[in-house]
Amino acid sequence: VMDLYIRAVMEKIKDHPALHSICITNEPTCDTRKSPALTEDFTNYLKKVYQGDLNLLNQAYQSDYTDFSGIPMPTGDTMDARYYDWVEYNDQYTAAWHKFLADTVRKYAPNVPVHISTQAGIVNYVTANEFYNMGASRVVTARELSMTEIAEIRAKVPKDLEIECF
Repeated sequence: VMDLYIRAVMEKIKDHPALHSICITNEPTCDTRKSPALTEDFTNYLKKVYQGDLNLLNQAYQSDYTDFSGIPMPTGDTMDARYYDWVEYNDQYTAAWHKFLADTVRKYAPNVPVHISTQAGIVNYVTANEFYNMGASRVVTARELSMTEIAEIRAKVPKDLEIECF
């Protein structure tokens, strides 16, 4: 559905002279715990992380699960191993979603740059590089950064990644 939507929008705007770029995310948030459809995906993620060894997971979680499929996503922010695993899963899922958006925009409008908004919390070069790897050609840094911090980001990201700040 998103592919069809992006194609329809890009066909109408991609050649407009006033189009500067496409913002693929403004205030990115994702909580996969709210989607029961992702339970199996989370289970598969845990199997991969723990190499299919339920004993390793039980050791890390201090639990006694008998099957990977019985492990729910955490319901709160518990700051334990299970929560940490979910945060990593959630971050990877969110990154894959943004990469899909950037790739799809490029598929239908290869000459239109994509960018990430300041609300994405780009506060260091690691984050900027991750968005670059997801397909962003421009990032807008967090407003609270100093010139020194912005200079460090510039020095440690690919030269073709544009950095906007204000």
